[in-house]
Amino acid sequence: MPTTFDSRRRSCSCTYLKNSSFADEGPTLSAAERAVVDRTWAYGHVVVDEAQELSAMAWRLLMRRCPAKSMTLVGDIAQTGSAAGAHSWAEVLDPYVEGRWRLTELTVNYRTPAQVMTLASAMLEAAGVTATAPRSVRDGDVPPTVRFAVRTDFYLCTDQVGRCVQHQRAEVVADV
Repeated sequence: MPTTFDSRRRSCSCTYLKNSSFADEGPTLSAAERAVVDRTWAYGHVVVDEAQELSAMAWRLLMRRCPAKSMTLVGDIAQTGSAAGAHSWAEVLDPYVEGRWRLTELTVNYRTPAQVMTLASAMLEAAGVTATAPRSVRDGDVPPTVRFAVRTDFYLCTDQVGRCVQHQRAEVVADV
């Protein structure tokens, strides 16, 4: 029987014939569909964006599906938003590839204007985050404005930020 994949239900059903292979018979499946059908499927190299958000279980899955442990991981520990996310790269990677991984930090920022990066760096430092801010390659057209607000003014602040975005003004709102 051929392998079938129902993309609406995200499920697979498969009956293997003895000594059969995907290349010889059955429908053409994408790599993701083949991986779902074949529990022994493995990848030679994996690229993960926002890797700091992965839980311990997600890391276990990645390491199991990529036995060579050849990966490109992109993420910023200082931006971890998930409680289950990474607190350090060593904590995440050492149980699997101790001494065999290398950290490379980006030093150039093409997106955020230099004035905003300067303010963001100061806020990170004040919060006790030890991160080196990348060098911005461009200046903003409008200097950023800093407004401090207390938590009770949160909705007022978000409304102000919305108006600034409409008028293309850069502003930083800090909750103190």
